[in-house]
Amino acid sequence: MRQVRIYEPDVWYEVSTKINRGDPLFSNQEVRDLFEQVLHETKERFVFELRNPVIESDGVSFYFKSADGSQLPKIMQWMKQTFAARFNKRFNRRGHVWGDRGQIKRAEPPAAGDGASGSQDEPIVFKAASLVHRRGRDAPRRR
Repeated sequence: MRQVRIYEPDVWYEVSTKINRGDPLFSNQEVRDLFEQVLHETKERFVFELRNPVIESDGVSFYFKSADGSQLPKIMQWMKQTFAARFNKRFNRRGHVWGDRGQIKRAEPPAAGDGASGSQDEPIVFKAASLVHRRGRDAPRRR
C-alpha cells in the first residue's frame, strides 16, 4: 500500500514524471508545444508558482509551490490527464501516456549561480525556460 503524501503550504517541491515505457514523445516539437499549452492553462486554472521547468525527451521536471499544499495532487492530476487526453486525440492514440505516479520530493529550486535559467526571486516564464532548454542560453526568444 502506498504511503500517504502530506504536502505543506508554501514549501517548494521538486516534481518529475516520465512518459510510459520511456517513449521519447517530447522529441517531437508539436508534442512539446502541446505540453507547454497545457502547462499555461494549468497556471491559469490554479494558483501556484512554477520554476525551472525542464522538458526532456521522455519526461518533465520542475519546482512547484502552492499556498495551499494540498492542491499539488489535484493540480498534477488535472495537468497530466488534460495532456494525455489531448495528446491521444491529436495523434489518434489510445492508452496511457504517463508511466507512473511521478516523483515528488521536498526541495529548494537551485540558486541563479547554480546553472538555473533564472533568479531565485522571480519565477521563470514557461516559454522562455523551454526555449533555453531546447536552443541553449544565448538563443533568441520568439516574438
